[in-house]
Amino acid sequence: MAAPREVPRGFMGAMADGPLLNPAFDAPREYDLMVRSGVEAVRMGVPWITMQPAADGPIDFSPVDVVLAQTAPRGLDVLPVVTFAPAWAARHPGASNSPPEGTENYARFAEALVRRYGPGGTFWAENPSLPARPIRRWQIWNEPNQPVFNWSDQPFAADYVALLRAARERIKAVDPGAKIVLAGLVGTSWRALQTVYRAGGRNLFDLVAIHPFTLDPDNVLVILRRVRGVMARYRDARKPMVIGEMTWPAARGQTLTRTYGYETDARGQAARLAQVLPELVARRRAFRLQNVFWYTWISEAPDARNDPFSFSGLRQLERSASVSTRPALGVYGRFARRVEGCRKTTSALSC
Repeated sequence: MAAPREVPRGFMGAMADGPLLNPAFDAPREYDLMVRSGVEAVRMGVPWITMQPAADGPIDFSPVDVVLAQTAPRGLDVLPVVTFAPAWAARHPGASNSPPEGTENYARFAEALVRRYGPGGTFWAENPSLPARPIRRWQIWNEPNQPVFNWSDQPFAADYVALLRAARERIKAVDPGAKIVLAGLVGTSWRALQTVYRAGGRNLFDLVAIHPFTLDPDNVLVILRRVRGVMARYRDARKPMVIGEMTWPAARGQTLTRTYGYETDARGQAARLAQVLPELVARRRAFRLQNVFWYTWISEAPDARNDPFSFSGLRQLERSASVSTRPALGVYGRFARRVEGCRKTTSALSC
């Protein structure tokens, strides 16, 4: 008999990006390993910039289709984050960190996604061999309080809340039961969340998302407490929360042109993960925490080796095209299988 579950289904997650989106890569093998390692949910980027490069052109849904073709038969939940404005819809054309110009184009794109992947969506009708697992949660942008990579114009809150309002209206018109996830907030996320409330965003999202990057695992809990404190002050304490990205890049010793202060080595990455996961599960109800997504499942080191996040994966695609596994994957897998009530039999994993 399997042990009782300690967490709801989908609690343990990982980001699906990088090599997993390359058609030449053996993605099915990686998704199988995800499942064996206890991953029950994936968070994925939906790159508006590549899916709709021309205002009058069709939407290329293939970047999302290829992920759902792997997640649906494996029973994995999916949280899509819709981000990056194409040049024709950007306030600053050619800048990848530009906010959209206005809100209508983004909202229409979000609506098209719901019509394809939501309940009764065209993707499921076109792929009857797949079990239908319609997407019911939609994350509106990523880290808008981070000006370098995601939202150049600061302060961000008024513009972002306008985008949130427009996207929510279009999404809910198609799927009234859909849940809107606030963009993942990073750095002093509790302060950024306060600016969202002050800009009138309180009733426009159903879940808060936080990216608690920090060197000390204890500070992950400090960040979540501060976020919860802000939510309580704005009488919003009942809303659930997700950790959209959590990581310690195993980038120490690499030649980098950029660092963030929370880089470590492979052993340190595993040790920090082993420290924080039990704490998050122990406080899951207090934080109303629905998911914890590790960033990322598999990373790919660029030739320039200039970004610590290129060394954040539980798995690593090397420049030689071989794939290595970091010790953190063992930590993740053992913990996930335990809290999910799994037991190993002679022939399979039963959860």
